[in-house]
Amino acid sequence: HAQYVTAKAYFCIPLPDSWSFEEGAQVGAALYTTFQAFYQTLHLPTPLSGKSPALPLLVYGASSAVGLYAIQVAKITGFKVFAVCSPKNYALVKSLGADSPFDYRDPDVSNKIKVASGGMIQYAVDNISEHGSVKIIADALSSEGGKIAALLPYSDEDKAALGSNVAHEYSVAYDLIVDVRVRSLPCRPAGRLLTIVSAAKRTLTSG
Repeated sequence: HAQYVTAKAYFCIPLPDSWSFEEGAQVGAALYTTFQAFYQTLHLPTPLSGKSPALPLLVYGASSAVGLYAIQVAKITGFKVFAVCSPKNYALVKSLGADSPFDYRDPDVSNKIKVASGGMIQYAVDNISEHGSVKIIADALSSEGGKIAALLPYSDEDKAALGSNVAHEYSVAYDLIVDVRVRSLPCRPAGRLLTIVSAAKRTLTSG
């Protein structure tokens, strides 16, 4: 096994004193994708910007790697988290801060989310981005519309399911690295990179 790797310095996060190296090793693309989705795509307030309103946020695929980070970051920011996952993962997502878990297999899941949220959700993170996730999310959003940060490109069929008042944008942390391209996705402007990395560093090191 290698003892050392090379990495871009600005992309690295100091290991918090309370963390083991094993805990630090799991911090990677999932964390940065979460921050990118929240702050570059959805323009949500950061946990360092002071007290935030209890903004309702829908996290689809909540038990995925990015989903678990999204729940925790959303919770420490003060958001109300509506988590969509398998019932077997309800206990896990609730232990990390999800307020209300929902079964993605439930044919009435969108309506249940809409009722539980009072029809107020305007922001969502789609960690699956296929197999019908987009329609479930779009139908659960506010009648005023909203925006989805998606981790994979949507198909033409999925885009059609969004409706005219629901926007979407890809959020994949690999494209924060300006000399790497993921599939056909364009690289993001580098100007926001340091903001995202700085937010990730400060959030982790502040506990």
